[in-house]
Amino acid sequence: ANEIASSVIKQLFTKKKLDYIILQTSSKIDEVRDVLSSHLPESYLDKIIIYNALRDSQDELELLYIENAVDLYILGENTTWNGGETYHDAISMRCVTIVANLLMKEKLTLEKKGKSYKAKECKVLFDYQTTNSIFQFADVSVAARNTLRIIPINRYDSWARMMMVDNCAKEVIATNEENILGSEVTETTYTPLDGEGIAPNSQEHVHLVIVGMSKMGIALGQQALLQAHYPNFDDTAANSKRTRITFIDTHADTEMAFFKGRYTRLFELMRHRHIDTTIQEIYQKDWTDPIQNNEKWQHLCDKGTNFLDVEVEFIKGSIESDDVRSILSEISADDRAKVTIAICLTQTYQAVAASLYLPLEVYDNVQEIWVYQREVSDIIKSMTNLQKVDLGNSQWTDVPYQRYRNLRPFGMLYADIVDDSIRTERAKLVNLAYEMGTNPSVLNDSDGLLKRANDDWKRLPIHLRLSNQNFIDTINQKLRSVPLLKSVPLNSIDNSEKDALSRCEHNRWNMEKLLIGYSPCDSKIYDELLGYLKKGMIKEYKSRKKELKKLTTKVHPDICSCNKLKTIDPDAISYDETLSAAIPDSIRLVDSDTLPNNKSMDEI
Repeated sequence: ANEIASSVIKQLFTKKKLDYIILQTSSKIDEVRDVLSSHLPESYLDKIIIYNALRDSQDELELLYIENAVDLYILGENTTWNGGETYHDAISMRCVTIVANLLMKEKLTLEKKGKSYKAKECKVLFDYQTTNSIFQFADVSVAARNTLRIIPINRYDSWARMMMVDNCAKEVIATNEENILGSEVTETTYTPLDGEGIAPNSQEHVHLVIVGMSKMGIALGQQALLQAHYPNFDDTAANSKRTRITFIDTHADTEMAFFKGRYTRLFELMRHRHIDTTIQEIYQKDWTDPIQNNEKWQHLCDKGTNFLDVEVEFIKGSIESDDVRSILSEISADDRAKVTIAICLTQTYQAVAASLYLPLEVYDNVQEIWVYQREVSDIIKSMTNLQKVDLGNSQWTDVPYQRYRNLRPFGMLYADIVDDSIRTERAKLVNLAYEMGTNPSVLNDSDGLLKRANDDWKRLPIHLRLSNQNFIDTINQKLRSVPLLKSVPLNSIDNSEKDALSRCEHNRWNMEKLLIGYSPCDSKIYDELLGYLKKGMIKEYKSRKKELKKLTTKVHPDICSCNKLKTIDPDAISYDETLSAAIPDSIRLVDSDTLPNNKSMDEI
C-alpha cells in the first residue's frame, strides 16, 4: 500500500479491462481504504480486495494464487507512516525471491504436462537509488529470470526521466463517478535541458543547477549525467563547452563524499570542483582535472585534453545566503548557457520559499525553475496563473504572472511513473540493430524482425535492457540537434553531422559505463591490446578484452576519446553509427500504425 498505490490502480483500471485488483498490505485495512477513497472513485474501490498479510511470508503469498495474476506490482508499504519502512528495499527483494520460487513450481508443473509457461511482468518499486542501480550491473536469481520479467522502478529516477526525456508529466485526479475513466487529467510540461536543441556547430552548453542533494536532487543529477551529451562537444579542443551540473547544499562536502564514493571510477577521470561559501571561497576556483593533472590517463585522449563532456561542481552553502545568491546571478548571466534550476528541498514550504525569493535576474535569464512538490502541484501552478492588470478606465486584462512564469512543479506522488511501454518497445528494436550490426529495415519484414527483437529481449540481462533504454532516452535530444535524422537515413545526413552524432553517442556510452563501475585501461594494458592488433592476433585480442571485463576493476578498453577508440577498437565506432541509424525506423514503427494488425510488440 505504498503512496503510489492509488496512482498505479488508476492506471491499471483506465488502461486494462480488469475484474478486480488484490492489494496485499501489512498496514491496517481501514486506514488503507480511507487513503484510497480520497483518490479513487467508488466504482474502483468496489473492485479492490484488500488482504492483510506480510509480503515476505511464503505462506501468505501462496494464498494470493500469484500464478493466476495478469500483472504483478511489488510496491512495499507507505514510506511516511510511522517513520516508513527503513528496510523497504530488502523486504521487496525477499518478496521477489519468494514469488519467483512459487512461480517456478507452477512452471515445472506445466512443463510436465507438456504446456508452456509465459513469464510474468513484475514491476518492483525501490525507495533507494542504490538498490535500483544494482540492476545496472547485476541480475536476479535463476528462478526469477525464468519466471518473471523484472522491471525495477524508483520514483525519483522516474520523475527525473519524465522531466528530461518525456518533458511532461500527467496526474490523473479523478475522485468521483463523473470522472470514472480518469478524464480529469492535469499535465505539466518541462523545457528540455537543451531547450530547442544544441546543433553540432553550436557554441552553447547546458547548465543544470540542483539545489538540495536529496534523493530527488541526486536522481536529477544522475539522469543528467546519462542524458546531457550533445554533438557540439569536441574532445580535442581544450576549451570545448561541457555540460555542467552544479549541486548546492548546506552539507555539500559530506554529500559530495558520498557521491564521489559511489562513482569512484567516474571521478577518477571527470573534471570537478568543490566550493565552500561558508569560508568565502570565490566561485572562480580552479577545477580538478584528473586527466590533465595525472599522466596515468593521458593515453586515453588527444593532446592531454579531458575527453568527458560533463563536469560537476559541489557548492556548500544555503540558497538564501548572499554568496550563493551571487553565484546564481553569475550563472544566469552566462548568455551561452542554457540554464535550468531544480529546487529539490524536501519540505514543500522550503522549496516554495526558495523558488519565490531567487535573485530577480534569475527569473528572466534561466529556461525554467523546477520546484519539488511531493504532495500536490497546486501552490506552484497557482503562481503561474494569469493575473489581472489595470488598463485604466475601469478596464482589466489577464496576463501571465511574469516573475514566476517559468516555475514548474515536479515530484508529485500521484503522477504515472510506471508506464514505459513505448520506451521498452523502442529499446527492443535498438537492441536488434546492435545485435545485427547493421541498420535493420524493420518496415520491410516487420513480422520476422519484431519476433526476433522480442526473443532477443527476453534473453537479455536486466542491465543490458537498461543500457538500451538509456540510449532510447537520448533520441529526442538527438532529433533536436539534427532534425533531419527523423525523416532520412543516416547516410543522407551531412558527414559532419553524422560524425558528430557518433561522437555524441560514444560520449554517452563512456558516461554510462563509468557510472556502473567500469574502469578504463591503464597504459600497460592499452599497449598490450594495441600490440595484438598490430600483429593481427584478433583472437587473442578479443579473449583479453573479455578477461579484463571480468576483473574486480571491470576494465573496458573502449572507455576513451573517440579518436583513440578508432585505434584501440576499430570495429567499435561502427556501433555508434548503427544505433544512430536505427533511430528513424524505431520511431516510425513504434509510433505509427505499421505494427502488423495493430498488435503490440509483445503480441507478435
